[in-house]
Amino acid sequence: MTTSRHPNLPLLPGYRVMNKPQENFAKSHVFDKNVKTGAREVKLDAPGIGGTLLPGQVPKQTHTTRSIMANSGIDASDSSGEHIPAFIAFDRKVLRFYGYFQEGVAETRLETQRYRKVKIYCYLEDDSMQINEFRQDNSGIPQGTRVRRHQFPKPGDTGIYYHWDDFDIGIDVEIYGVVYHIVDADEFTKNFFRKTGRQLSEPEPWPIDVWEENAAATKPRARQTTTKDPDKQALRQFILNDRKVLRFFCVWDDRNEAFGDLRQFVLQYYLSDDTIQVNEIVRGNSGYANFSTFIRRQRVPRRFVGEATSINKDQALNASDLMVGWTVNVFNRPFFLYDCDAFTKKFYRDVFGVTEFEQIELPSVELIVPTAEIPPYVGIGSDEDSMQNVRSLIPKPAKKDLPRQIAFEGVVFRYKARFLNAAAQDANRRFIFSVFPADDTIAIFEPLDRNSGTSNGKFLQRGKYKREDGSGAYILTQDVHIGDVIPMLGKQILLYDADDFTLHYKLGHRVPDQLVDLPMLAGYPVTPNVDTALRHIKRTILDTGKEVKQFANECRDVNNATCVSLQAVRRGLINSDMVPDENTFLALVDHFDHDILGICSIDEFVSVLDDVLA
Repeated sequence: MTTSRHPNLPLLPGYRVMNKPQENFAKSHVFDKNVKTGAREVKLDAPGIGGTLLPGQVPKQTHTTRSIMANSGIDASDSSGEHIPAFIAFDRKVLRFYGYFQEGVAETRLETQRYRKVKIYCYLEDDSMQINEFRQDNSGIPQGTRVRRHQFPKPGDTGIYYHWDDFDIGIDVEIYGVVYHIVDADEFTKNFFRKTGRQLSEPEPWPIDVWEENAAATKPRARQTTTKDPDKQALRQFILNDRKVLRFFCVWDDRNEAFGDLRQFVLQYYLSDDTIQVNEIVRGNSGYANFSTFIRRQRVPRRFVGEATSINKDQALNASDLMVGWTVNVFNRPFFLYDCDAFTKKFYRDVFGVTEFEQIELPSVELIVPTAEIPPYVGIGSDEDSMQNVRSLIPKPAKKDLPRQIAFEGVVFRYKARFLNAAAQDANRRFIFSVFPADDTIAIFEPLDRNSGTSNGKFLQRGKYKREDGSGAYILTQDVHIGDVIPMLGKQILLYDADDFTLHYKLGHRVPDQLVDLPMLAGYPVTPNVDTALRHIKRTILDTGKEVKQFANECRDVNNATCVSLQAVRRGLINSDMVPDENTFLALVDHFDHDILGICSIDEFVSVLDDVLA
């Protein structure tokens, strides 16, 4: 606290004034910059530093305080008993008064003055107000918010603002030079004033506005008529029966035509405009076009003669012409109605009094599914590619068996082949018949044979080929064995031997330097009959007049004189006019070639065959 003294006052007790020290030094906004123009402007109502009023300023006061709240009977305390601020207690509480102001009108004979109706809002939380004008249709006057929300100053430069306590019904209020006459208030406002101990005056009637009376008198009204207008009757029918549809299930018996079947339909009768639409119940592979709409929505004549033109309502089929069990002629097509839905039954029960609906069972007809005839193969491309043109209008490449191709990638079965019953010049020709199990394709290669007079190399391009025995079946991998005669290329091709890989693969062995553990193909013998094969081998050797040991010595391996070459044994047996037998060669490999080297001991070979009874 500081003391201050006038210089002319004596230094005596009681002549000193105690001043409270200033604690708020907030910046004054008297001379702030205008945001829009950028120039400094003087705000006469802004306080000085720390909120201190400048000379000549009148403090603003919000009259809606705790005392007013207490007098009005409104609880201004929270659950703890402490008073709450007015802006919280009166949040979203608004008083509303109704009134009008007069406006002179010139240059018209209809009116000399106009009454413009307004609503005056008083916001209790901060004593701000707002004036909104009623909106009138086609008035041509900008209406809506007339005076935006703020505190309204009273007339004159008094610095005093209007308060809700200054308003009453039947008084005139001047706001910015416009005099508003208040005629009424809403119920919340009347109850609020009643709680504060003050009763508002009785409401007054609105003044008579000549312009509003003329506008109401000249407003166009719907023309009333007592005559029957067909268009209005149709509109009434459409409005009353909109989206009401009678549905009948029917059949058209055209079994004497191209397709022998009962075609099923749904006949829909629209009550809104007496039109009919027929939709066909499409079934898969029926042979008919897959279009559900059979007859588009239109009026259907009772008798169809010649060309369909505009049909009068009296000449068209209506609800009384349709009934379950009846046959309806729709454009010369007899449709037999055998059932209807629940709504249709209710309609006929309410309108026509029909209570019993006949239960009709359709005759069971065997469905004739037409099948497309597959055209013959023309020889261009493969059969799979040609069939894609048959299955689809836009052909796609034939699907390949990808898992099979992955499993048998790099696997080739090679057989030795020759022509059976061939001409003299082709009797000595030998071939390598290669089978690819990945896709069942075949390729034939002719090895070089000097001075034979034939060209060596590729004899047959790799591809899929059919047997020329009249069956038309493709040559498959599981059908190719040693000893088979393959009819193809106009000749009979005999497979009389196979390489070691093919023999071991068919026996389920692992082949060195090749893919291992590949799946077996169905149809291959895995466990050959060894006893039968050994007897066949010994009988073939004895038929040549040789002993088993002599035959074994002739089939010695070139790299090991103590071993027999199984490939030489197979070649010797074939040269001894033995009929090639895959079971025999598989047994030979399976019994003697334990190490998968293609050789076995001469002593073992002779010992085994000597113990076999020929």
